Amino acid sequence: PDTPPGGGASPERPGSIVTPVPEEDADPEVVVAENDEVTPNPGDEVSPGGPAGPRSGPGGEPEGRGGRNEPAEPFIPEVRTGAPPVPERVVEPPVRDFAEIQPGLIGGIERLQEGIEYPHFERAAGVDGRVVVQFVVDEAGVPSQIVVVRSVSPGLDAAAMQAVREARFTPGRQNGQAVRVRFTLPVTFRLR
Repeated sequence: PDTPPGGGASPERPGSIVTPVPEEDADPEVVVAENDEVTPNPGDEVSPGGPAGPRSGPGGEPEGRGGRNEPAEPFIPEVRTGAPPVPERVVEPPVRDFAEIQPGLIGGIERLQEGIEYPHFERAAGVDGRVVVQFVVDEAGVPSQIVVVRSVSPGLDAAAMQAVREARFTPGRQNGQAVRVRFTLPVTFRLR
């Protein structure tokens, strides 16, 4: 509405005039009950000191300990002295480019080639070629860090990487110990 409940113009509007209302037309006085007179709604929890909270007893201590309005213990942060602990660094053995005994593909390149499924799109488009894959053979003969260093197409690259991921190798050896060796393998795709 354009006019406030007591009549007259709104004081928020610039240039408006506030007209006083005679006492007989004014709303009856609304009295808000004191805290002691407030009746809680059914189901509301009431603290031991009443709806307004605990009342202070002698010495300013709140009465009714154990209620919801009990003062919380102050938070005191733990102070640590000394240097923070240094996380342990896992040091991986170095990767060699060559070893006395190089890693060997178990089953040979022929077995690797037989396990490759030629990608459908590349077969339909007549795409073939040689993908060169580089990876690290670890001490257990498992390839990791597989990357394509010579690409033919995304489908052939993915097929070559998957074939290498599934292959197993005899690990490279240096001074009689199994070592991590970087290895490069060409994977040839040829349509027949």
